[in-house]
Amino acid sequence: MKKCILLFLLIFSIIFLSSTNAAPITPKYGVLFARDGQTISYNFTFPDIPVVLTSAQINGRALSSCAVDVEKDKFKISLRDDAGNRVSSAWVQ
Repeated sequence: MKKCILLFLLIFSIIFLSSTNAAPITPKYGVLFARDGQTISYNFTFPDIPVVLTSAQINGRALSSCAVDVEKDKFKISLRDDAGNRVSSAWVQ
């Protein structure tokens, strides 16, 4: 029984307590009033193609937004209402 507990603790410590050498990634963010299909550029270039998370709203109403055609230095924003209709412009975060 003691061997099982010690083995469990060893495996637990290896899996959950081991440190990684990866540098933390600082998120980049901003807010702007954008048009559907507008190309949004960063003021820098990522080393690889980033994961871009977006949210949007107009007049206090949430919209569906998505970054498309993502590149290292820019992406296009897609804006849709809850019925899937194109929204001409909105506040994008």
